[in-house]
Amino acid sequence: MNFNVITKGAVNLALKRYMGPFWFRRRWLNKTQYLPKEQLEQIQLECLRKLLVHSYKTIPFYHDLMNQYHFNPEIKDVKEIEKLPILTKKNILEAGEKILSSKYPKFTSSIGLTGGTTGTPLRIQRNFSSVETEHAFVRRQWDWAGLSLKDRTAFLSGRRIISPDQETGKLYAYDPFMKELILSNYHLCPQNVRQFAEAIIKYKVSSIAGYPSSIFYFAQICEDLGCQVKLKAALTTSETLADYMRATIERVFGCKVFDFYGAAERVCYIFTCEHGNYHILPEYGLTELIPQSDHMAGSYKIIATGFWNWAMPLIRYDTGDVLELSDKSCSCGRNFQTVKRINGRTGTFIQTPSGKKYSPTLMARVSKMSHNILQVQIIQDRIDHILVTYIPNSKFTQDDLKEFQKNMRDYLPSELSIDFKETDSVIKTESGKTNLIVSQL
Repeated sequence: MNFNVITKGAVNLALKRYMGPFWFRRRWLNKTQYLPKEQLEQIQLECLRKLLVHSYKTIPFYHDLMNQYHFNPEIKDVKEIEKLPILTKKNILEAGEKILSSKYPKFTSSIGLTGGTTGTPLRIQRNFSSVETEHAFVRRQWDWAGLSLKDRTAFLSGRRIISPDQETGKLYAYDPFMKELILSNYHLCPQNVRQFAEAIIKYKVSSIAGYPSSIFYFAQICEDLGCQVKLKAALTTSETLADYMRATIERVFGCKVFDFYGAAERVCYIFTCEHGNYHILPEYGLTELIPQSDHMAGSYKIIATGFWNWAMPLIRYDTGDVLELSDKSCSCGRNFQTVKRINGRTGTFIQTPSGKKYSPTLMARVSKMSHNILQVQIIQDRIDHILVTYIPNSKFTQDDLKEFQKNMRDYLPSELSIDFKETDSVIKTESGKTNLIVSQL
């Protein structure tokens, strides 16, 4: 029994379901998903107007920005928001505390961190009521997958429960409050998969959720070892789900894959319905789709405004991600925009001599724990060695370096030797993108 996991589960249950609007929001979402398009557009206008007025009155950054652009937050049409500039991660970092609402002091909020798979994580302040609203939206994807609040889910994501060097004993922990079986993604390798499979059967788990690369790898090993794991659904997020990954997961676990898109910035959600189609959720935020250049014809950049996090709202935020729209209607009956494919979340793995694999999303969770580091890039030149390069900011100290080194070594096994190097630039791809992991194997 892992008391830390159980304690955290009890706290999460209270925060996510019983101290705010979760049940009200859940009932509201059940009604709004089948509303006519005109009513959904009215909901968007009202939510956006309230957010803009709040931002103008309580957030110095937006107050100055709207004044600069002579922008009236009392909008009559959602398209009026296009008068404001697009917001980037750089803008947020430079704004500092000026982008926080004076209505929500830090003691009334929680802090979240973005994935940072491109090497630059953000600290996002969230008011507590937005946490329960967020959870209500997340559970909608579980609903669409045919899962109830009583169904148990196994997670293969970035949650750490034991030291990466521990190879004996339980490599998982069960949270009875949230009904979640946490599998140590840091120990995902052929030697440990039988233990994971047995735990899924022992706790009568109905679904698995997490990074598609990890669930795919788990499925491959299960198939190779002959482990029989049958589930109601697999839910994937945070990385691009490739067709071959989906096919393997569905074949091995005998269930459908429900891939969904979101972000720690909490500005846009795209869920998979029961008919297998992606849909943009209009009640979650305003999603603007900006057509890309000729060589990316049919692709759109995601610029989004989240409606619910009033402690640190992001207005016209550039997610850095790209999608392709579908020209087909969906028979699910919802008047939501249909998406063909979500692009932009791929990457290389870090590998170890024993066969473990660490995805960019997993490594981003580790690297983002440290302070005063602008960018991180991990270069693997040998199967047993990585070089962690980092760009510090002006406040970076030796204590920050020690913390950074400790976090990396605590979360990675000792079979992988690590060197650290301060730099003023990182390796970029031909398209100018910065990848968190660069493999030279």
